Parts: sequence; structure tokens; C-alpha cells
Amino acid sequence: MDFNRLGEKGFLRPFVIAALALTLIAPAAVGKERKGAEVIVTKKDGTVVQGELLAVRGVDLILKVGASQGVTESLKEIGTITIVKKGGFGRGAGKGFLYGGLGGAVLAVALTEANAGNDPTLKGASAALVGGLCIGAIGALVGGIAGTVSGSDRVIVVETTDADYLARLAVELRPRARDRG
Repeated sequence: MDFNRLGEKGFLRPFVIAALALTLIAPAAVGKERKGAEVIVTKKDGTVVQGELLAVRGVDLILKVGASQGVTESLKEIGTITIVKKGGFGRGAGKGFLYGGLGGAVLAVALTEANAGNDPTLKGASAALVGGLCIGAIGALVGGIAGTVSGSDRVIVVETTDADYLARLAVELRPRARDRG
């Protein structure tokens, strides 16, 4: 690597593009076992069951509670279902900083190269670092707020034992299960 070219126009562009591409492609490439949503089921008799939603079969929820293979709970006997959402400030702030930082670095390099004839104060790597940190900090704040808002739990009240209603509710819950089939 020729470090003498560090201040030249367009030197960092391939590196910035490669970093952006890896950031966008890497999460899809990581093979991770799918987990079902964490749910808290409150039955009409007051009993509370908490576990991972493994599957939805007809109007029955199959939950993994502790070390059990599967506990079946009928939607007919359930009063409320609370879907515990992951997320929070830290996760959102991290993503916001990453995407904001990359965008800020690309923007700073592009603006620096566009003003190269005006002898800008910041050049190449310096512009990318400053732009990435500034825009990344803003992205972290926005991402943290969004992560906090999206991390709130969702409560579903099972209003009736009508077969059509329970079937629609089962269809709504199926994508949140580990086994979507």
C-alpha cells in the first residue's frame, strides 16, 4: 500500500465503498438459527406461562418453557398474549452510529474531493474520520431513540373465542414463531 497517495483525490473511495458493501451484505450472510418471539401468555384463569413461541398449529400455541420440548396452549383459554420485544437504546445507537458513520465518511470524502481546487482544510482520511464521527454521533442518537421506541412490548388481548377471530389471530402470530410452517 502506497501511503504517499493518501492525500490524492479518490484514494479512499474504493475502501469506503468496500466497507459500505460489507456492512450491508454481512448480516444476511451470517447463518443464525431463527428464534421464536419471547411471549408471556396470561390464561383466563390467571395462570401465566412465559416462553419462546415455537409454532402455531391451528388455534394452539406451542411454547418452549424452560427445558421443556413444547407446551401447548389453546387460544380459546388465553386472555392476553404479551410479545416481549428485544431492542433498546444500545442496539439502536450502535446501528445508528455504524450507518451514520459510514454515510458521514462517504459524504465527507465526496465533499472534500468536490472542493479539492479550493484547498480544503481537511483531506482524505481526515475528512472521512471527522465526517464519520460527526454524522455517526447524530445517527447514534437517532438510532438509540428509535431502538427505545421499537423495543416496547406488544400486548394482544384475546377478545372472543369466535373461530374466525382466533384463526386470524393465529395467522398474525405465525410469523413470530420459530417454525413458521
